Amino acid sequence: MRKISIAMTTILMAVLMCLSTLFGCGLITTNYNRDMNQVVATIQIEEGAPKDVIYKKDLIAAYINHNSSENSHNHSDDNIFEEIVDELINDAVFVQYAMKYFADNPTELDNDNVVITSENKWKLETYLNAEEKIDSIFYAHQDINNLLDGYMDEEEKVGDTYTGTIRVTPTGATNDTEKTTDEKREYTNLDAYNPNGSINVEGKRTAFTKLVNMLEENDLLGDNYVNGKLETTEYFNKVLESYQESQLLDKFGLAVNKKARATISYSDVVARYAELYAEQENLTQTEFDTVLSSLSATSPILYGRTGYGTVYHVLLKATDKMTEALDEWKTENKKKDGAYLDEKYSEERARLFKDITAKEQRESWINAGYDFDGTKFTGDYTLYEDASLPFYGSVTHLNPADSEDFDYRAKYRVDDAEEFTLAEILDLINDYLYNGTANIPATLGDIDSETYTATDINPEFNKRVRELMFAFSEDDADTALNTYKGYVIKPEPDGTEEEEWMLEFAEEGRLLIEQPQTTFKVVATDYGYHIMFVGENFNPATYNFDTLEAFLNYQYGKNGDATFWETEYDKMMADWEDYEDTDNYLYVLINDLSSSFVDKSYKSIENKIIKDYVSNSNVVTKNQDVYKDLIK
Repeated sequence: MRKISIAMTTILMAVLMCLSTLFGCGLITTNYNRDMNQVVATIQIEEGAPKDVIYKKDLIAAYINHNSSENSHNHSDDNIFEEIVDELINDAVFVQYAMKYFADNPTELDNDNVVITSENKWKLETYLNAEEKIDSIFYAHQDINNLLDGYMDEEEKVGDTYTGTIRVTPTGATNDTEKTTDEKREYTNLDAYNPNGSINVEGKRTAFTKLVNMLEENDLLGDNYVNGKLETTEYFNKVLESYQESQLLDKFGLAVNKKARATISYSDVVARYAELYAEQENLTQTEFDTVLSSLSATSPILYGRTGYGTVYHVLLKATDKMTEALDEWKTENKKKDGAYLDEKYSEERARLFKDITAKEQRESWINAGYDFDGTKFTGDYTLYEDASLPFYGSVTHLNPADSEDFDYRAKYRVDDAEEFTLAEILDLINDYLYNGTANIPATLGDIDSETYTATDINPEFNKRVRELMFAFSEDDADTALNTYKGYVIKPEPDGTEEEEWMLEFAEEGRLLIEQPQTTFKVVATDYGYHIMFVGENFNPATYNFDTLEAFLNYQYGKNGDATFWETEYDKMMADWEDYEDTDNYLYVLINDLSSSFVDKSYKSIENKIIKDYVSNSNVVTKNQDVYKDLIK
């Protein structure tokens, strides 16, 4: 039920600036403004409701939206305008229906105990809470300011753009910093659009004049325009109304879904878990391997198998010079049968690899403008914000000292050394993961494979390991940094299959998964050094969760009984949107059970609205003659 968003800035401005060249003289009348302001349709779902009007210019705007979208090929130009008219009518009907729905069901609103009266029943603002109103105003202001920037000449624009290769980021990360409510309110209070305003920059005055002239030429300044304030234009009000309507339809959709989801009980979720557990309990070995291939927080192992587990690893790559020397040694020391002495080979590799170093890998995040506070990453760019690893490199602030902006350039380490030695990185790991209790010797010597143990471990071990991986691992596969609990380790192949990983990695991994998480290894392969950490051990003696409560307790470090988790279930159902798109397994099960029913319920209501209102000639009037010149 989302709107087409016919008043969105980029779409409508494309209409105003490109219309005549797009359609040619045959489709544009001599009196442009009069033609574009002809009424295509009116909508009024009941007496007392407002009479919404769709103009021809709205139809053209929506056409450009369709034509520029990736789905445009699904439409034929022979009937596209009829389809668009129907969609615009649907949107208007749904907005009015949503207001009627909440007027009849005010308890489903979160609007500071608003009282709905005959005077405010058909006003959008009635149904939006304070946060939603601020969001709508903020996004409308942001669109206008972006539009103003678009009128600036390219050479007048300020900023710094990073064009290098960006290191993969944690799953779900976005390069959008969400502003707080206070920051949004402060932004909308700025005199941003006055050419002499508080955030005026070089070139903005000229851009402002161009924009005002364009709006005036297209009859979009309106009767209430105050000189120098774009937020008083008719165009701004169109953009604002579009955001408010989207907020209302989102709220309506959530209300419909919540009712449908409420039919799912905690006992239903428990029963579904029992089914999933039984399925895994009865898997063949081949089927279990298949399940492991899709292992994730939302698709976990519930019933383990002996010899299986996962390991994290931080790969410190050997340099090209090291690998070339190793290849040369192998060529010179091959036996007649093509083999070479394993012990001598391991010794030579350890000797060549002793100078491998760890390098900070996240400088592109800073250079691309990701969330960074000058010392460490914040927001979406850390897995554990309270203990985010600092950036181990030099950082230069690009903006003037009094600027409100925070743009940086970054490179490697702060001190003179550009890289960590293996001893230095192990000391960092010891402090960060094991609270300084690991038995790392003062002098490492040449390492081929070493095992270290600690007597303590940080309770946020899994998150901190992944922080280390994103900061230092040089594994070429982007997926290596976003694996759930690391790489899967399997029993030794029986001869019909090959090792999935490098032999040394696989063999040491099998030994490591039998150890507690206080044990870790440094293992050499021809790639370099792998610092390996325990992820999971799927040994069924300890990894066997025959009840939902048992698995949830394990996954979230709780000790709750059925009553405890049912209470958590009730909280989740009450605040469903706060949990959406998370790796919460309880959420996953509820969504698994309810999604098809929710979709069916939603579609049923949608069909009823179309039948009762859209198809009702007393509600919708349509004048095809107004846009017949657009139909082939």
